[in-house]
Amino acid sequence: MATNPFTYQDLKERALEIALTQVGVRESSRNRGRQVDKYHLACGADPAKREAWCVRFVRYCYQEAADILDMRSPLPRTSGVLRLWELAPDIVRVKELGPCDIFIIDKGGGKGHAGIVEMNSNHEVHTVEGNTDYGGEREGDGVYYRKRKIGEILGFLDYGRYK
Repeated sequence: MATNPFTYQDLKERALEIALTQVGVRESSRNRGRQVDKYHLACGADPAKREAWCVRFVRYCYQEAADILDMRSPLPRTSGVLRLWELAPDIVRVKELGPCDIFIIDKGGGKGHAGIVEMNSNHEVHTVEGNTDYGGEREGDGVYYRKRKIGEILGFLDYGRYK
């Protein structure tokens, strides 16, 4: 039986590559669209409920990467940003970011926002995010390439460290 030569570091790098291909996807109606519905389904969610989908977008990117690399995605099938943070093993919860990490923002009141880091530059984090807009809202209309201040981010998930 052959072993899979790919690592979790490979997985997160491929997830970023997939996320970048999604920039420009837009909703056709509130929290819906042909591609947006695929993000919902990646978490086992019903697209007809028209719920927020930023974490579902991240999960979709990781699941697509895992399928390509013939490995299991370590991300839990949750739709909640803060729940994703809570469910992450301690080893992957980090305060210092690296490329391809998942960022977590706590917006208060149990609400949050998440996406995938492309790079860090001059105290800014360059990201790919779903369910946002040009202003960086957590309930936007599509997948955007954005820049965020490091200070607004709760933490990062580095699934390259996953065991």
